[in-house]
Amino acid sequence: MGGYALYVWGSYAVTALVFALEAGALAKRRKDTLERLLRLRQSGIDGTERRDETET
Repeated sequence: MGGYALYVWGSYAVTALVFALEAGALAKRRKDTLERLLRLRQSGIDGTERRDETET
C-alpha cells in the first residue's frame, strides 16, 4: 500500500464504526418511536380527532 496501510485500514475502521453507531442509533430511535406510539394508543390519543379551532 506504499506506506499508507495505517491510513487506509484506519479509514476502513472508522467507517465501520460510524456505520455501526448509525445502525444502533436507528434501532434505538425506532424502538423509542414504537413505544411512544403504543403509549399514545393506550391513552386514547391517536391524532385522528379534529379540534374545532373556534373553541378554546
